[in-house]
Amino acid sequence: MAPLQKKAEQLEELLGESDTPRWSPDGKRIAFRSNRKDHSFIAVLELATKKITYLAPTTNRDASPVWSPDGKQVAFIRQPGVEFKRPLIPEFPRPWGLWIADARSGEGHELFHSG
Repeated sequence: MAPLQKKAEQLEELLGESDTPRWSPDGKRIAFRSNRKDHSFIAVLELATKKITYLAPTTNRDASPVWSPDGKQVAFIRQPGVEFKRPLIPEFPRPWGLWIADARSGEGHELFHSG
């Protein structure tokens, strides 16, 4: 891999912290997690336009974005957010769901739920 001859630049400034960036198969978009402390979103940044699309946003905790091979969808893990009341003696493992969303529209649905 050849080094870039450009200076690094900040792509966008969002609330909270952004992590787990994942390049789309065509290299034109980046899926990432936007962490807001008590909840988190999976977002897709369109590099050419700087447009951000949040995928099926809620107050849950979303993580681990993975692109489909054709770049049309992003799969991710969703766990309960702040509205989930943790018992005094928590159950393990915590409930979670596998979600998939359209990378352009942000519309998504659950494929699997653990609990």
